[in-house]
Formats: sequence, C-alpha cells, structure tokens
Amino acid sequence: MHYDSSLLLKTFDVLPCKGSTLEDISLELFKLRYLPSAIDADTLAKNGNDLKSQLASFKFYDIKEDCPTFAGILMFGTNPRFFIPGAMVQYVRFQGEDEASDFDFEHRFDGDLTTQLGQMEGFIKANIVKLVLPELGGKYVSSYPLRAVKELLFNAVIHKNYQSNAPIKFYEFSDRIEISNAGGLYGKVQPENFPNENDYRNPAISEAVKNLGFVNGFHVGVEAAIAALGKNGSPAPEFLKDQPFSFLVKIFKRV
Repeated sequence: MHYDSSLLLKTFDVLPCKGSTLEDISLELFKLRYLPSAIDADTLAKNGNDLKSQLASFKFYDIKEDCPTFAGILMFGTNPRFFIPGAMVQYVRFQGEDEASDFDFEHRFDGDLTTQLGQMEGFIKANIVKLVLPELGGKYVSSYPLRAVKELLFNAVIHKNYQSNAPIKFYEFSDRIEISNAGGLYGKVQPENFPNENDYRNPAISEAVKNLGFVNGFHVGVEAAIAALGKNGSPAPEFLKDQPFSFLVKIFKRV
C-alpha cells in the first residue's frame, strides 16, 4: 500500500474533504465576513486571486484535490454535519446536579462556525451570565463570568477532534457548567504542563477563529478564563486532562 507522506504532516482540519465542492461552502460568508477580518482593506482591494486561490491561502481549499478542506467546511459550510457529523455543540440545562435529573431546556448549535460562534456568545450573555448580589450593599457579580465561559467553550470548539461523531457537550447543572469535547491534550501539551504549553490540533480553525475576533491571538484563553473566575470570586475550574480521547472542564457557580 502506498502512503502519501505529505498527508502525514497535515492536521485533520487541512485535509481535503473529498466529495465536497465549492457549492458546499458559503462564498458570500467567506467574502463578506471573513476576508475583511483577516486582510487589511488595502491588501484586499489589490487581491486579484480567484476564490479558490483565496480560500487555499487560508487552508480552506485544497487546490490539488479541487475541493474544500475540512476547515473550509467547518468555517463556511452550508451543512457541515453532512461531512462532519460531530460538528455540533449540544447545550442542556439540568435542574439538578447530574444528568439523571430532569432538564428544562436544550439547544443545538450546528452550522458554520463563523455564524455559530457569534450565536454561542450571544446565548452565553443572555442565558448563562446572571448578575447576583452576594450581600446587601455589595457589588453585583456574575453567576458565571462571560469571559470564562466563552473562552472555555471556544477552546473546546478549537481543540475538538472532529473525526469523532460525538458533539461538544455544554451542560449546565444547578451548581456548575461542564464543557467536554472529544480529543485529549494534543502534541506538546501534557497534564503536567497544561495550561502553560500550547499546541493545536486544528491550527487552521484556530487561526480562523482568531481572525474573526472570537479569541485573542496570544494563546492565553485558559489562563484568561481562570483569571476571570478569580476576579469574579468564583471557585477555580477543574480540568479532567489525563484522558487520551476526551477533555472536560468544570466551571462552578458563584453563590
């Protein structure tokens, strides 16, 4: 059997999504939403490349195979789950402290990440971040600080193993939030050096999410989340980081 050695050096997100075509991604979303956020106006005005070349420059298209990459499908796909069944975030709000308790609300975030990440942020602001007054005459704090929940949820989106059919789980219990994704710590990142070391399972997706402004470009998302929880007076998060095929973080409610 012949192996293409070039593929061994590529992460999953930049591999060609064979069977897909240019029609499976929203070109308008790429042109009107992504390009202006990723390239300065002067450079964009001078860019005379065709769309396939423009997409390929960000690793959203494979010129050789003449099809979008998995990153292109995830970021701009008209139906990403047709090609990547696990491309979904499943939110459930439970009334108790475990999954055996009744739940009163659920929602699925699926579709292109360019749109869905914005919807997730809006959802967190409207439904998760609730102001509480711990003591009379004190200042308001959040049940869960926006920065912490956003950073840790987007971290799961960026680092998910999209070869798994399992969705990202975004579960809210009466006393905590749990966010879990398929795919353990990756590359140079090990339990003993997390979160101080950085590596990326999906570098093209990571760069795209940064270019869209959903995360910063300084690789400090987890540290920023921990700091936001501390500033809010919330308990420190707990990370289940020693599992080879999954990653879990628990964010505890500020009471």
